[in-house]
Amino acid sequence: MLAENGILGFALLLAFFTNVWRKARHTDNLWIKAALIALLFNAFFIDSLHHRHLWLLLALL
Repeated sequence: MLAENGILGFALLLAFFTNVWRKARHTDNLWIKAALIALLFNAFFIDSLHHRHLWLLLALL
Protein backbone atom coordinates (compact mmCIF):
# COMPACT_ATOMS: atom_id res chain seq x y z
CA MET A 1 0.00 0.00 0.00
CA LEU A 2 2.76 2.41 0.90
CA ALA A 3 4.65 1.79 -2.34
CA GLU A 4 1.54 2.08 -4.52
CA ASN A 5 -0.20 5.13 -3.04
CA GLY A 6 2.48 6.91 -1.04
CA ILE A 7 2.51 8.17 2.51
CA LEU A 8 -0.74 10.12 2.21
CA GLY A 9 -2.67 7.12 0.87
CA PHE A 10 -1.25 4.87 3.58
CA ALA A 11 -2.10 7.41 6.30
CA LEU A 12 -5.67 7.75 5.04
CA LEU A 13 -6.16 3.99 4.89
CA LEU A 14 -4.73 3.61 8.39
CA ALA A 15 -7.07 6.36 9.64
CA PHE A 16 -10.01 4.57 7.99
CA PHE A 17 -9.16 1.23 9.63
CA THR A 18 -8.61 2.93 12.99
CA ASN A 19 -11.96 4.72 12.77
CA VAL A 20 -13.82 1.52 11.87
CA TRP A 21 -12.10 -0.40 14.68
CA ARG A 22 -12.85 2.33 17.24
CA LYS A 23 -16.54 2.45 16.32
CA ALA A 24 -16.80 -1.35 16.39
CA ARG A 25 -15.24 -1.56 19.83
CA HIS A 26 -18.63 -1.09 21.48
CA THR A 27 -20.35 -4.00 19.74
CA ASP A 28 -20.18 -7.73 20.33
CA ASN A 29 -18.90 -8.87 16.94
CA LEU A 30 -16.15 -11.11 18.26
CA TRP A 31 -16.10 -13.48 15.27
CA ILE A 32 -16.04 -10.64 12.76
CA LYS A 33 -13.23 -8.92 14.66
CA ALA A 34 -11.24 -12.16 14.79
CA ALA A 35 -11.66 -12.68 11.05
CA LEU A 36 -10.62 -9.09 10.39
CA ILE A 37 -7.50 -9.46 12.54
CA ALA A 38 -6.61 -12.65 10.66
CA LEU A 39 -7.05 -10.89 7.30
CA LEU A 40 -4.95 -7.93 8.41
CA PHE A 41 -2.21 -10.29 9.61
CA ASN A 42 -2.37 -12.05 6.24
CA ALA A 43 -2.03 -8.65 4.55
CA PHE A 44 1.58 -8.50 5.73
CA PHE A 45 2.37 -11.23 3.20
CA ILE A 46 -0.07 -10.65 0.32
CA ASP A 47 -1.98 -7.66 -1.05
CA SER A 48 -5.43 -7.75 0.56
CA LEU A 49 -6.99 -4.48 -0.55
CA HIS A 50 -8.61 -6.12 -3.58
CA HIS A 51 -10.24 -8.91 -1.55
CA ARG A 52 -14.00 -8.48 -1.37
CA HIS A 53 -14.31 -10.31 1.93
CA LEU A 54 -12.09 -7.72 3.66
CA TRP A 55 -14.46 -4.92 2.68
CA LEU A 56 -17.48 -7.06 3.59
CA LEU A 57 -16.10 -7.63 7.10
CA LEU A 58 -15.46 -3.91 7.49
CA ALA A 59 -19.05 -3.21 6.45
CA LEU A 60 -20.39 -5.77 8.93
CA LEU A 61 -18.60 -4.11 11.81
